[in-house]
Amino acid sequence: MDNSKNSFKNFWDYNKRKVIAGFFLIAFIIFAITQCNINPEQKFGILCISETNNTDGTQLMAELKENIDFDKTEEGKQNLEYEHIYIPPTKADMVTLGTNETIQARLLSGDASLLILDSETIYYYEAKGTFKDLTEVADKYNIPAEDRYLATDGSVCAISVDSNSFLKDCSIESEGLYVAIRYPLNGNTEDYTNADAALDYIISNK
Repeated sequence: MDNSKNSFKNFWDYNKRKVIAGFFLIAFIIFAITQCNINPEQKFGILCISETNNTDGTQLMAELKENIDFDKTEEGKQNLEYEHIYIPPTKADMVTLGTNETIQARLLSGDASLLILDSETIYYYEAKGTFKDLTEVADKYNIPAEDRYLATDGSVCAISVDSNSFLKDCSIESEGLYVAIRYPLNGNTEDYTNADAALDYIISNK
């Protein structure tokens, strides 16, 4: 009996962070799916994933709202949201904070259609078909090759905003970051009209 207790204690001490993180991930996924079923109306969200303190997107969302005629819900609301996920400096800190689980859950929820993120995150999720093809946008604005993040099939899945003056004016530290569009969960690109408009505005005001 004592051996069983000790074995469980050792297991719990070693794995409790993973167990707790897994529990919260499952709970969040269930919540996200429920919310999508309850409120299927289109809304626009930006998810920023970075090592910098881009926690405040108030100015960015205000500027976009003022300059873009976003599609609205049936109640006339635009439902604009901004969220930032901080990437800590070490992998150990990422495990402790459950960073990867949080990123996966937010991308799975589909709430955020426009993404501002680092190249490592793009690399990990690109193979999963996460991002929309932005080749036409890159060609439209003559984005140089070094500022295009290419998917494995050769298409452009993200565009560099490393020196984007609009984002910097909105207090978003964009050094080393890219902008991308989360491919619609239902495969219907018409649902992402707001994200297309926002991306176009950001790139055109570089």
